[in-house]
Amino acid sequence: RCHEILQEKDAVCEDCVVEKTFNSGDPCAKEKLCLSNAGDTWIEILTYPISDVEGSVSHVAEYIRDITGRKRADEENLLLIKKLEHISRTDALTSLLNRRAIIKELRTEVERAKRYSSLVSLLLCDIDYFKEANDAYGHEAGDKALVHVANMLADMGRGSDRVGRYGGDEFMLVLPQTEIKGAMELAERALSAIKSNQVMLADGRAFNVTVSIGVTAFDLKGDDTESLIRRADKAMYASKRAGRNSITVGK
Repeated sequence: RCHEILQEKDAVCEDCVVEKTFNSGDPCAKEKLCLSNAGDTWIEILTYPISDVEGSVSHVAEYIRDITGRKRADEENLLLIKKLEHISRTDALTSLLNRRAIIKELRTEVERAKRYSSLVSLLLCDIDYFKEANDAYGHEAGDKALVHVANMLADMGRGSDRVGRYGGDEFMLVLPQTEIKGAMELAERALSAIKSNQVMLADGRAFNVTVSIGVTAFDLKGDDTESLIRRADKAMYASKRAGRNSITVGK
């Protein structure tokens, strides 16, 4: 019997399809993982009722086939799908969420704020004099600066916060359940940390970068995703005009 051969048990398994077919008179099927020293094997068990002259089930025919190859292919396909989903959402250089993904996260939080009257704040952050750093140190410096700022911003957030590369040298931080005061505190920490830590190049050279930040909070009285982004963007450029390395609150 299969429970003796495959499981080394004295009694039928809890979800035995042979027993189900005896009781119901219907064909049954299930997949089962069999563990052994020789290696794990996936099997598919199919059962068919055999009736006597009175129509009662007298025997059950059990058909077992090895589906290990198919299950492994399914697992590989699942891993591939997950990898492709990750690639589609991730910025290749910084490993942050890409523009499409971070805007999607923001839309989700805005819809949640509308539905439950909850809080959500937004930060837009732009690297100051980014072109000048590229010109002075080469394109490697630009990539290093982007990764440097991305890592600093990612380390600032809580587990529920979302950080993404909004485009070029701009970053977006979506802060659920955060009022403007909390968003400002995070922006101030980010401003200080980025300014205080140097960008290191492979040849040993180092340089500092600063950022300009725009901060705003969702307004339940008429805001939507686009208006929230516009306000944060306007505030960020106000920080640029104010001399950079500064924070402006968008209202």
